[in-house]
Amino acid sequence: MSLFPQFIDPAADFVRQFLLLALTFSSLVIVIHCAYGGVATMARAKLSSPNMGRMINKLGGGVFMCFGVGLAASSK
Repeated sequence: MSLFPQFIDPAADFVRQFLLLALTFSSLVIVIHCAYGGVATMARAKLSSPNMGRMINKLGGGVFMCFGVGLAASSK
C-alpha cells in the first residue's frame, strides 16, 4: 500500500485510482497465494512417497558428510 502514492495522478480522481490499484493488488495476492497452495499440494504428494523420503535422507546425509569433511579440512 505504501507504493500506491507513486502511481496516483494528483490531477485525476483519487478514489477511483486508489480503488483500481487496491483491487489489482488484492487480485494479484489472491492469485499468488492460490498458486502457492497448488504448488504445496503437489509437493506434499511428491515428498510423502517412500522413494522420495529415502532420496531426501540420502541427500541430507551427503550434505552432512560434506560439512564434516569441510570442518575437518578447515585450518581453525
